Amino acid sequence: MADLERKILDDLASARKHLEYSRAKVEKIDLDRELGEEELETLESFSSRFARYSDIIISKYLRFLARGKDPAFRGSVVDVLTAAEAARDPFVADLLKTAAPLLNLAVI
Repeated sequence: MADLERKILDDLASARKHLEYSRAKVEKIDLDRELGEEELETLESFSSRFARYSDIIISKYLRFLARGKDPAFRGSVVDVLTAAEAARDPFVADLLKTAAPLLNLAVI
């Protein structure tokens, strides 16, 4: 179990590093003008990396935590998020708090 958690956390750290790299590039783009192919590609990379980071948080890490409490857990994404919120885990709260500004940037 510890090996699986370590792998998930390593995947999460790697995805976060790539997402931060893309975020730094996106923040330099002037969104008030017509965008060229390079800027569009940068935005696409950011959105893909955000999706990957979110997927690791929800589909891997939060599901791992839910199954740790209930090995028979097979809930939907909504069930996973509800279980994570109910657990009041400080690490999970930090993850979600960190992801919120990235989500805001992703929907601009």
